[in-house]
Amino acid sequence: MGLLKKHSMSNTQIPKGVIIDIQTVDMSINEKLQRQIFQMIEKFKRYVTRISSADFYMRQSPKDKTAPRTIKVRLGIPGPDIFASDSGKSWKALMNRVEQKISKQLKKRKAVL
Repeated sequence: MGLLKKHSMSNTQIPKGVIIDIQTVDMSINEKLQRQIFQMIEKFKRYVTRISSADFYMRQSPKDKTAPRTIKVRLGIPGPDIFASDSGKSWKALMNRVEQKISKQLKKRKAVL
């Protein structure tokens, strides 16, 4: 069983086998964004089966007009952890770009193993 920890939410069990820590700054996370995170982790499992943890840092800054949203993701896997981040205006676009960055790193890692 995995464990979901979020800034403004009590711990919730999720059946992913991964400890997920979601930290938000100046925002709250909705169910759609949370579902995207879980789907992203499931996609990563195609490349590596042993994911111990996934940390998501999400920030919204209305003062920054060009890139008001930031996401940073660290994936805990055997060997060095994988990290990706991005900034922009749309959560959906940011999530997709970060997912692509991590998938690319996982593919490289899998090719080396």
